Amino acid sequence: MSNSAGSAAEMGGVDVIPFDRIPSAEAERYDTVVVDEAQDLINFDDLAVIGVGSIAAFVSAAFAVRALLRYVSGHNFKVFAWYRIAFGFVILGTWYFGWVKWR
Repeated sequence: MSNSAGSAAEMGGVDVIPFDRIPSAEAERYDTVVVDEAQDLINFDDLAVIGVGSIAAFVSAAFAVRALLRYVSGHNFKVFAWYRIAFGFVILGTWYFGWVKWR
């Protein structure tokens, strides 16, 4: 869908609009709009924080996988199966009661 907002770029049917151009594009109608809110928020100074966060996520994931493999090697999957069934009912409950809007 084409638009008349000067800074919007059409990429594969998805209109991408910079965050600061939203007021000028409010009158247009789009199928899917991706708003680039972080275009000016992430800079080179944040690279250290992103790196530390990535390393911390990797280490915690490694510990979680190790613990899961240790548990599974000595037990069966019954607890996991019941957990997945219960979680499925929770997901269905959020849909049924309208707590989460599913498309």
